[in-house]
Amino acid sequence: MQYIKRSLVMIILAIAVTVLAACNGGEKAEKVEPAHVEEIPGSEFNRVVLTEKAAERLGIETASVEEGEMFDTRTIEGEVTDPGEGVVRVALNKGMLERVDTSQPAEVLLDDDDEDEEEGWLAELFEPDDADEGDEDDDDEDELFFTLADAQQSLAEGQSVFVKLPMAAGASRGLVVPYSAVIYGLHGETWAYTNPEPQTFIRQPITVDYIEGGQAFLADGPPAGSKVVVVGAQMLYGTDTGVGK
Repeated sequence: MQYIKRSLVMIILAIAVTVLAACNGGEKAEKVEPAHVEEIPGSEFNRVVLTEKAAERLGIETASVEEGEMFDTRTIEGEVTDPGEGVVRVALNKGMLERVDTSQPAEVLLDDDDEDEEEGWLAELFEPDDADEGDEDDDDEDELFFTLADAQQSLAEGQSVFVKLPMAAGASRGLVVPYSAVIYGLHGETWAYTNPEPQTFIRQPITVDYIEGGQAFLADGPPAGSKVVVVGAQMLYGTDTGVGK
């Protein structure tokens, strides 16, 4: 009889353990998603919300958009197209082209870090006869040609050089973000992820004027003081758009 009682007790305990395990399993099933994407009414962009642990795991870091001084000159890479005539071509985006002071001479250098003026050549704006034969469908880029003297024996066709361009007065200050904040789309679109609220991130279009020393100078973007993601932006983009899934 005692044996039967003990057996009944063991069966009851086993049933109780099974029920408790099932209850605990049900609680574990109700997991909180580490990230979810919300549509923003009236906007083509989404709101990406992370849990605190997910943000830590992704290593998300932010920095503030700053208002910084724009440079009086910009040094960018060019190409020698005609060493005999000392002609150098420079490809520019439309935003940069509008800021170049074409009334002032440029300077051509062999090294972009070369500050010795004796190592460079002054160059005047030059318009070749076939300047209008380029790709008229490309609305995003344009090019300038410069001609320089006394450099014919030093340069070769196709050689890369650096051209220091004088920038027009006016927009002496602009928005600046770390270059790591810039996200590029498949068709050249540029965005940055803002961080308006804790663990909340929104992709915002930006217009990059130029890149200098690890910083992106913006012609348009979030206002100064806004927070943008500088570490983890690519992973946010994947979560936001589903790219890479």
